[in-house]
Order: sequence, then structure tokens, then C-alpha cells
Amino acid sequence: MRFTQFLRRLGGRVSSRAYNPRYRLTIVGSSNSLQSIKQPLYQDLRSIGASITRAQSALLHEGQHACTELTIHCTADRPLVLNRLALKLGQKDGIRRVHVEGH
Repeated sequence: MRFTQFLRRLGGRVSSRAYNPRYRLTIVGSSNSLQSIKQPLYQDLRSIGASITRAQSALLHEGQHACTELTIHCTADRPLVLNRLALKLGQKDGIRRVHVEGH
């Protein structure tokens, strides 16, 4: 019996947040680079079962660089996959920094 089923039988409610932790993925790079990785990034996130609940972009340093920040919900066993995805993104041309942070 799964732990969630056990708690339901006891009458306790399990917060969905406990099983869907949030992560923040921040990507800094040129505007063109961010635009070129946007679609493949969303496909990669979908393929690992993650959902984007918030996306925010801003220009930095007088338009030379841009920053995209995504808030992602996924199952608790996905941080390693997100870290691999961040490493892969960091190797793309025009990307200066990628950071994954758990909440």
C-alpha cells in the first residue's frame, strides 16, 4: 500500500505540494539564444513530466542580455533530471548562466 493511500484511509489529507515540489530555473544569456532554446526546453520539461506554472523574462544590461525565470512543478524524483537539463542548457551558445533552485 502506498503511503498516500494509507494516509487517506486514516482520514488525513496529504498536501499535493509535498509530492509536487517547486523548482526555479533561471537562464541568463543573449535574447536570441533564449528565444532559440525556448521551444526545445519546453518539450524537454514536458517529456520529464514537469509543468511550468510561471514564466518571466527581463532584459539586463541595456538589452545585451536577457534573463528568463521559470517556476516548475514536478515529482520529487526529478531534481537530478533538472540538473542534467541545466548543464545541457549551459553548454549552448549565447547562454551565460543557468541555475536550478528548489523551493
